[in-house]
Amino acid sequence: MNLDFASEQVFYNYTNHTMHPTLAELQWWFGRKYYEVIVTSAYRSGGTGVHSSLPYFRGLDLRSYIFAHPEDMEKDINKVWFYDPDRPKMRCCKYHEVIDPKTNKSKGLHFHLQVDVRNTTYIGGN
Repeated sequence: MNLDFASEQVFYNYTNHTMHPTLAELQWWFGRKYYEVIVTSAYRSGGTGVHSSLPYFRGLDLRSYIFAHPEDMEKDINKVWFYDPDRPKMRCCKYHEVIDPKTNKSKGLHFHLQVDVRNTTYIGGN
């Protein structure tokens, strides 16, 4: 697995905060399966979502344009990783576009990995 970061700030946000253990497992699984992990966002201060949760951040954004079939990867991940059995519409991986709220322009597509505090489950397989 090759692990890299989109910027120095992303590296600091990744290393200076504690990742949820299940998110670490999901990232490791992703890296072992797809070999390349480029983190574009990790912990975010001042927010309210999974990127900002404490004591562990539970969200991670990864570069997607380096892969030939990211839509298929999203499906593969969600076949074996379940966010929360009580909330079946929630997913561990979302491949989606980000719109900059200030400019209303696309910042591009990426993988958003997320885990629940207690209920995320890996059922095994590839």
